[in-house]
Amino acid sequence: AAGCVVHAVDTKLGGASHDVLRSSVGTPILEDVRAGRYDAVFVATPCSSYSVRHDPPLRDCDQPEGLLPLPEGWGAYINKHNRLAEFTARVLDACSASATPAALENPADRADDESRAHWPAFSRHGSLWRMPSITAALGAANAGFHTFAQCALGSPAQKWTTIACVGCMCGALAGLNTPRFACHHGGQAHAEVLTGRDALGRSRTGMAAAYPREMNEYLTRAIVSAA
Repeated sequence: AAGCVVHAVDTKLGGASHDVLRSSVGTPILEDVRAGRYDAVFVATPCSSYSVRHDPPLRDCDQPEGLLPLPEGWGAYINKHNRLAEFTARVLDACSASATPAALENPADRADDESRAHWPAFSRHGSLWRMPSITAALGAANAGFHTFAQCALGSPAQKWTTIACVGCMCGALAGLNTPRFACHHGGQAHAEVLTGRDALGRSRTGMAAAYPREMNEYLTRAIVSAA
């Protein structure tokens, strides 16, 4: 609707044909990004294994790639998510090489005591932002970081979120660091608390994965501006 051609890659849209861990899918994407065939790139790496609500916990701030020993039965799951993080890092490297504006979204690091999203109860949180491949790619790209609460953009839940930006995407999204996009609920409860399951047995965190409309519109304006 904003006048752009969008190439959306998501297994919820295309199943195995959108699985970037398959070389037949992931390699052409990396080649196109590196060749500068995109005007802007936005990545939202699957975040469930990094969630403070994941039960059992699978990561911590000192072992972001997986706890040792890992809870029984979670090996294949954590390996898949680690590989997705590595692919994300390769996308960011390709964006840097082609000077393509880029952004990466994931839940904020709740263990970072310098962040406005700091949560003392989760001082051991192992977020995506601590993954070695991600920190290396973002460091090499001289990325900027914007942390905000989704409740300031229409979400019924607080959802502290961080978007790391590369290139002119940093300026386009800089407003997210302002007080306007912090949580203003104080001690008041949010309409939704993302823990447990609802009356139909659905994961509340899963149900809240989609961005609220206001956030989609804000991101769209920023991405189009950067492109």
